[in-house]
Amino acid sequence: MDVYLSTHGDKKFASFGTQQCGSVWLCPVCASRISSVRAQKIESSIEQHKAAGGHIAFLTLTIPHRAGNRLASELVTFDEAMKKFSSGRRAVEYQEKINYFGSIRALEITHGANGWHVHIHMLLFLNSFMDSDELKRITHDHWLKCTPKDRRPSFFRGVDVVAADAFVSTYLSKWGVSDELTKGHTKTGRKKTSRTPFELLADAADGHAEARALFSEYASCFVIAGKKRASSRKQIFTSSKLKCYSDDKTEDDEAKAIIDSAKGLVIGSIPLEHFKKLRDEGMLVSAMQVVKSSGMDGLIQMLNH
Repeated sequence: MDVYLSTHGDKKFASFGTQQCGSVWLCPVCASRISSVRAQKIESSIEQHKAAGGHIAFLTLTIPHRAGNRLASELVTFDEAMKKFSSGRRAVEYQEKINYFGSIRALEITHGANGWHVHIHMLLFLNSFMDSDELKRITHDHWLKCTPKDRRPSFFRGVDVVAADAFVSTYLSKWGVSDELTKGHTKTGRKKTSRTPFELLADAADGHAEARALFSEYASCFVIAGKKRASSRKQIFTSSKLKCYSDDKTEDDEAKAIIDSAKGLVIGSIPLEHFKKLRDEGMLVSAMQVVKSSGMDGLIQMLNH
């Protein structure tokens, strides 16, 4: 079994010669690799837009949610609201008010005391600077008209707007704006009672039945019924104007290219029975961490112990 090591920027990735799924929604290994590369591309788009004299704002949109609501129905409700937010006469009027150039948005899902929380993080690329308070007021007025009557978002909780430069220096000093968009499913929930999908998966692996049921519900929303492949739902949506800052690959093509390149160079190999032992004992992730930090020498030492 070949052992691969690759480098992307200042990050290292290790893998064994196995098939990789490329699912950003369901696989923490592939999600980490894909998200890291996408974050670099988003950062590049931000820098290009600022260099051209543009401005960036960071926007979060959410609607009230209740314990007991099924995730599938929450996604349908949110999809319908986002369609109205992004297209149609009202959307054009909103974009004209904020001097809109384009946007990159990402879907994020967490689960907490009030059930499934579906929300959107969005980078607004603006042609001119707009005060955060004014942008929030205009955005909330528009968002209010896009949501169902029984799910109207409040001004304080339904919309959050921050100038991206200030946001980087505070909350996003750890992540960076681009990471906030691409790594929502891998972050730690901001409240102790809130968990991301991969935190649910980790708890399920530790034997928690409720977490297992919740992750299964989440996963069912991202797998095409009757087929063993991920759905076509996008993690990142980039508006057409912003494609001038990046390549024109579709999200699926991009994910495949990232996973293919992520294998990197073969640095050694181990017997198949050793790989199976690592797998059966739940040690594959630990083994990959050892390869990243200590190479083949570290992996051999680990196997010998």
